[in-house]
Amino acid sequence: MRAVCTLHGKFQEPLSTQGSAPSQESQEPAKTLGEVVPQRRRKSAKSLGAKGPESSSNRDIPRILLLNPPRYRGITVVRIWRSEYLFVQGNQIPPMDLAYFAAAARGDAEVAIVDANAENLDPSATLERVERFRPDIIVSKGVINILEHDLEVPRLYKEKFPEVRLVLSCRGTLNREEKVFTEFPFLDAVARGEVDAFAKCLANTRSLSEISGMCTPGEPDPVVRIVQDLNEHPIPDLQAMPRAWYQHYRIPYFGVPSGYFLTTSRGCPYRCTFCMVGGITERPFTFRKRDPENVLEEVRMLEKDYGIRDAYIFDEIFTIPGHGDRISELFASSAPSFRFICEGKPDLVSPAMLDSLAKGGCTAVYYGLESGDDAILGNIKKGHHKGHARDAIRWTREAGVLAGAYVMLGFPGESWSSYLQTLEFLLETKPELVRYDFLSPYSVTELYAEMRRKGLVDPDNRNTDRRISRHFLGDVSIRSEELSATALRGMDFLFRRVFADELTRAPLIRHGALDSQSA
Repeated sequence: MRAVCTLHGKFQEPLSTQGSAPSQESQEPAKTLGEVVPQRRRKSAKSLGAKGPESSSNRDIPRILLLNPPRYRGITVVRIWRSEYLFVQGNQIPPMDLAYFAAAARGDAEVAIVDANAENLDPSATLERVERFRPDIIVSKGVINILEHDLEVPRLYKEKFPEVRLVLSCRGTLNREEKVFTEFPFLDAVARGEVDAFAKCLANTRSLSEISGMCTPGEPDPVVRIVQDLNEHPIPDLQAMPRAWYQHYRIPYFGVPSGYFLTTSRGCPYRCTFCMVGGITERPFTFRKRDPENVLEEVRMLEKDYGIRDAYIFDEIFTIPGHGDRISELFASSAPSFRFICEGKPDLVSPAMLDSLAKGGCTAVYYGLESGDDAILGNIKKGHHKGHARDAIRWTREAGVLAGAYVMLGFPGESWSSYLQTLEFLLETKPELVRYDFLSPYSVTELYAEMRRKGLVDPDNRNTDRRISRHFLGDVSIRSEELSATALRGMDFLFRRVFADELTRAPLIRHGALDSQSA
């Protein structure tokens, strides 16, 4: 069994927390890699040259570069924890997990973030940024469907400087690591789990194979690493990010002008079979939450230091009783100008909770309704039924908050009857916002295994992601037990026309007011 490193180079059992945080006063923030070559702690950086990185054995601490690769064919890409897909609506979502990595590694490594996706850098400009920093380790985000694209810059860098260690962070590679190493033999490791859980070990361990949860070629590792204590490094290192809020980072599709993603909890206590968090058989991504007081501290810091007064709360479920409402109460009393949008579960909300969210600055709640057919909801273990969803939408509207509905089509039991039930439910309840796509389950989920057994899904990596599937090119690669791909295309056509307004409408945050607009 592999061990988990600590600050002192000793070992402990997998999945335990990683030592104590250095004092804020002594920590040097990570750098965003722009025009200036960062200076090393205790040693000044040498001038750039053709010889490449100086050996880490000659340094006090290693240099780690965190890479969010370039856009794919001009399309922005989401690469943040469980969300890995193309975002054709033009949203530019910040890789907040890399900022958490920078915070966790502070004091143990010199860290820089290159967000080529946000800055719209091409591979050549991205490679130039990487070469300027001269890293010992590159940790690259990736999407399984487009890994050849996402790993182009790390590959080119390693061709010039073969001593660099390349680590891939991609949720979609879970249980496919050996296939990835075969296809991309220049990779040194694949990090299984939350990337910031590896920060201290990468900074303090020379051999990647000694790190629990780190798969290396020929050495599979079943461990999935998570950050056990979200209060150890609760606030991301935003100094490592491009100062691009309200500019490069923006989320018009969800109505968040700043583009900021605020995380108050991770994981999920529920078991939806299609989900990249709760739908994994081993359920490694357990529910963890932050102390509401340090969430408030982050929100105050955002406004004071960055002028950020709005955010998308990127929790699986913000409406956990005693969590979302408590944080909203703190916002109402201590951050009255802050506005946010969140995701909720229909059977967890109540009028009292929604009133607390509204007073705390919530402008919209998106509910994972998925289907209007209770039989399908039961099969995918959603934990709610149509009655819950009907009440949630009504209570949300009565609280003065916009109600949003996430819907997916193409579950194994999908039929024309279930499809019409979903349409009828949405027309009856009239959520102000609708977000929908075809189901394309990730390969590590229980639902994918079911659909693969039934021959309902294409096992090719390049067709497993909902936003890069061939459906986008006019073809649907999945089918249900009753419906063909042709029938699903017909459903898609009809749905987009019936809900044309709701699909394009987005909440518009005005500080002091709430409205909605077409995205």
